[in-house]
Amino acid sequence: MNLLASRDKKLTRKTKIIAIILITISIVGGAFFFAKKVMGLGVFVFGGPIVWVDYCTCSGNMRLTIGPPVPGRYVFQPGASMLYLFYQVYRPGPWTLGGGTAGGSCSIYVGTGCATLPTSGTIRMIGTSL
Repeated sequence: MNLLASRDKKLTRKTKIIAIILITISIVGGAFFFAKKVMGLGVFVFGGPIVWVDYCTCSGNMRLTIGPPVPGRYVFQPGASMLYLFYQVYRPGPWTLGGGTAGGSCSIYVGTGCATLPTSGTIRMIGTSL
């Protein structure tokens, strides 16, 4: 009788672990599905460390190159992009999390004129680490 009760406890423990794993997978998968749906509306989310900052001298903004897990090159437009704590968009290193919309350009001075750099969109709000 004792052996049977011990076996039932092991099954319930395994069942609970499997249920927790399935719920976690569902939540994470749902988040990616939601992010893809939002991106279809011209709105995107991003996050990762700032790898490089290009100062766009002709257009008066900055292009942030964000690394994984959600990488891209996004335009930070002072006055239009909402900047949250800890305000560290001016240098490589800090981690970011934010959202934005499609469009935007970054133009830099090259010799006698301006050249436009490719971007993934314009940042609407961004927060950073220290």
